[in-house]
Formats: sequence, structure tokens, C-alpha cells
Amino acid sequence: MTKQDLELSPAQRERLLRDLWVLNDGRWFLKTSQEHGFAEATRMNLMVVESFGRTETRRLMDMAGIENIADAEGLAAYLRLAGDLFLPPEHGREFEVVDQDTVRGRVSNCFLYKHLTAAGTTQIHQCGANTRFSAWLKALGLAGRVETTAGSDNCGGGCEIFFRLDWSSEDGHGQ
Repeated sequence: MTKQDLELSPAQRERLLRDLWVLNDGRWFLKTSQEHGFAEATRMNLMVVESFGRTETRRLMDMAGIENIADAEGLAAYLRLAGDLFLPPEHGREFEVVDQDTVRGRVSNCFLYKHLTAAGTTQIHQCGANTRFSAWLKALGLAGRVETTAGSDNCGGGCEIFFRLDWSSEDGHGQ
């Protein structure tokens, strides 16, 4: 076996790390729910999702050299970048500007829904998308709210996420 036989391409490394992260998250939730119950695991998970959402956004902003988001087009561009990095490729998604105050995200093949369906937990799982994306807005310094059209119990693997921006503050970022 040569050194070349032991190398992974950058795409293989990225895929492996992303897959392992998803598996780590799922295993953490499974073990926490077994030890503390589903309701407590959900509460704790959403706390972590919110905190981690802020952290991943700040780190990506630093790495990409993003100082601020000035408009809906900038937010849509950031969401595309973050989606490509943080979400598996099969998690069908797109982001588009609806108007100066709204960006719509569409998910057509939620990777988590597939796992929830296999586990039989879609009816009791609380989707963390709203929590995560709200944390992204906050970390980006943007005022507004996130609205999702469905939850794990009724999405069928797809939903729309609306990022409603409030540009009415002094600095134009709502904070």
C-alpha cells in the first residue's frame, strides 16, 4: 500500500466529515433521549441548535471574509454558501429573493426527515430549522424572523422557509 492509496480527495474528506457530523448529532440525540426522555432531549437539542447556529455563522463569516449583509440578495447568497457547506448535497434546497425584505428557502428532500421516518419519530420530533435559521439571522446581525411552512410531522420531506427581514433600524441591520 502506498501513501497515495491512503489519500482522500478534498470532496471525499468533506463528505466524510459532513456525514460523521450528522451521525454524531443523531447518536447524541438518541442517547440523550434514552437517558432523559424525548421531551428533555428535544429541549436540550434546540438549545444546542440555537447556540451552534450562531457559532457556525460567525465562523463562516470570518472564513469567507463577510463583514455584513446589506440586503436580501446578500442574505440569499450567504444562505446558498452556508447550505452548500453545512447541508448534505441530497438535501434539495434553493434560496431566492422574493422582495427586498424576504428570502424564501425551499427544501425538497430533507435529509433529517428520511432518518425520522425510518425511526418512526416524525410525529414527535420538533424540527430545528426555525431555531437554527433564526440563530443565523441573529449572528449575521439581521433583525427579522424565520417562518417555516411545515414541521417534521407534516412536511413529507419538504417545506418552505421564509426569512422576513426588518431593515427599519438605524444601521439598516435591525439591531
